[in-house]
Amino acid sequence: MSGFSGDWLSAREPADLRARNAAVREAFLDHLEACARKKGDAPLVILDLGAGTGATMRALHPHLRFPTSWRLAEHDPVLMALAGEMAERDGLAAEIVAADLAPGLPAELLSGIDAVTTSAFLDLVSAQWIDGLAETL
Repeated sequence: MSGFSGDWLSAREPADLRARNAAVREAFLDHLEACARKKGDAPLVILDLGAGTGATMRALHPHLRFPTSWRLAEHDPVLMALAGEMAERDGLAAEIVAADLAPGLPAELLSGIDAVTTSAFLDLVSAQWIDGLAETL
């Protein structure tokens, strides 16, 4: 269990959405658009680490200008269930994957991935873990 309730994450989502950096988002979207041009009609697959209920997917979705699908990696089964319900409710393509990220990023999560996102999850890991993530990517 993560210790983060779905209700708490839902309550803070509007504030988190307002706090997102638009310049970073636009730079990421420009990069994704370049990737999308290379893939043609195939959707981009975006992996979100420590996805919780899928807030990053919901935050980026209105800004995406090309087909995408998401792989949401989370270890809390309650949050995974909520993420699946919310993705279905919003008509978003999402594969919800149980993943213990504490020991590092499992290689199988990266299979077929075009981009990786994460947000508050990085507050919960060590600098060494982040260094390993950067090296892996």
